[in-house]
Amino acid sequence: MISNPHRVDAVLERVTQRTQETIKLKQIYIQDSNGKVKVSMWRQLAETSIEVGKTVKITFLKLNINNGEISLQTIPQSTLEYVKLVESASFTVKSEVLRNITNKAKREKNPGYFLVIKLMPMVFRTEEMANSRGQGLRPAKTGDIRLPLDVDKIKTVK
Repeated sequence: MISNPHRVDAVLERVTQRTQETIKLKQIYIQDSNGKVKVSMWRQLAETSIEVGKTVKITFLKLNINNGEISLQTIPQSTLEYVKLVESASFTVKSEVLRNITNKAKREKNPGYFLVIKLMPMVFRTEEMANSRGQGLRPAKTGDIRLPLDVDKIKTVK
C-alpha cells in the first residue's frame, strides 16, 4: 500500500512489443516520507490517474532490481484502488492535511475541540453549515425548516 504520496509524476507512452502489439505504459514516481519508487503501470492501469494526497493500494506488483535501483511494475493481475482511511466514510480528507491538523491538536489545550473546528470545513461546505440546524440535537422551533447536518459525516468527524 502506498500511503499519502507527496508527489506523483507520470509519463504516458505507447510501447511496441516484439509481437508488434502497442501497449500503453505509464511510469509514475511516487514519493512519500519513506522514499521514492518508480512504478511502471501497463495496459488499462496506465490510463488510471493517481491524485496527490490520496492513499492507494496496488496489488500484484513485480519487483525489479536494476543496477541497485528498485522499481515495481504491474502484471496482468494487478489492481489499483483508492483506500478510505475510515471505511464507512462517504467522503475523503487529504491525509497530509489531516496529519498536520492532528499534530497541531496535540499541542493545544483542548485537542478534541481543535480537531473538530479544523475538520468541519473539510467535511461540510460553508453554506451547508450556515443553512443547517447544526447536529439537530434539539427539536426544530416552529417555522424552522432547516435540516440538521449529515449524521454520518458528524459521526465520522467524532
